[in-house]
Amino acid sequence: MSDSVIISKVEKIRDVERILNIWGENGIKFNLKQSERHFCQSLAEGYKLYKAEIDNEIIGAVGLRTCHDICEADSYLIMNNFVVSSKVRGKGVGSKLISFVKDKVSKGQKIILLCNNEKAYKLYEKQGFKMVGARLFIFEK
Repeated sequence: MSDSVIISKVEKIRDVERILNIWGENGIKFNLKQSERHFCQSLAEGYKLYKAEIDNEIIGAVGLRTCHDICEADSYLIMNNFVVSSKVRGKGVGSKLISFVKDKVSKGQKIILLCNNEKAYKLYEKQGFKMVGARLFIFEK
């Protein structure tokens, strides 16, 4: 299944609504207008949201923000808004999204992820992330 997944950048508000519906499948409540407003504001600040699709159906998403350390020359990526539809969970879609993110990292750069879903811990660890604190994972290329 993961071979037929296409990952691309979200550029339409309609896609945000489709991604939010996946969150809704998981019992997460949201305010559509507020979420759309936050998305537009985040885009203006350099945030990138990517969608995973099969046959034009969005089945997952992941967000990335690049941050720069003012004390060092390093930058790192913050990964958030990671979600996979319950219809395809366990079929490689999450792994494909994480691999996509890891491919965006330069050598020596880190990905930082704060995870509230204990069920996802094994997936992150399998993908090379190290748990460094309560719910905090780091991947370094």
